[in-house]
Amino acid sequence: MDRVALTTLYHVLAVTGPGLTALGAGLLAYDVMRGPLRLDFRRQHAGRLDAEAAIRDESARPFASARGGYSTEEREVAVAGIHRRFEHAVGQVKDRFDEAAKREYDRAFYLGVAGLVLVGLGGICETTAAALEWAAHVR
Repeated sequence: MDRVALTTLYHVLAVTGPGLTALGAGLLAYDVMRGPLRLDFRRQHAGRLDAEAAIRDESARPFASARGGYSTEEREVAVAGIHRRFEHAVGQVKDRFDEAAKREYDRAFYLGVAGLVLVGLGGICETTAAALEWAAHVR
């Protein structure tokens, strides 16, 4: 390669390397900053499950004693229906949470990999630029 091409390559690598490194570090920082959001999402999920349990308990309360005028069989049927609705609602909440958690974990993995690759490429560009500069001064 002639001197002009090497100088051009040096300048391209000297600018591209830190840019790729900064972009990769930015992706990694973004991924880290999403951690508290993931924790909040878990808390919301637990709150939804608690709310469904409270609704179940409140709905079953009138059937808990014989004072309501219901026969034992009517109470058992009503409570079984309440429990079925509860299990269905909890199943839906858990399914939605599992799907969202899988998407979030996949996103975090890909952000982490992309960030590390960009940081690595940036380092390679910077190292190559430094080697080109050293070779130019050795001649």
